[in-house]
Amino acid sequence: MDRKKAKKSKDPKKIKCFCCNRKGYFKSNCKEYLDYLVKTDRGMELFVVEACLVEESIDNWVIDSGATNHVCVSLQQFSETRSLRDRGILLQIGDESYVSAEAIGE
Repeated sequence: MDRKKAKKSKDPKKIKCFCCNRKGYFKSNCKEYLDYLVKTDRGMELFVVEACLVEESIDNWVIDSGATNHVCVSLQQFSETRSLRDRGILLQIGDESYVSAEAIGE
């Protein structure tokens, strides 16, 4: 693979949050933005695709490259995670029940 085409990681000092305008992180990791989502009940909306699996595996992913946020069953695939247990963010799933989001990962 050509090194020039390889994805470069961004320098955190150059990243600017679109919510609070502070440097060092993206809006998706901004404490102010996450607090706003919880307070205004403007959590993430989710389009659901139903799949019938014969075998369950924590290594399987369903990928939608047009999605802003992805949901998975295991945090092991992420290089970094941040706990959301104190925030109480709930995700509504296909059968209209709710599950709690435990962490955000990158």
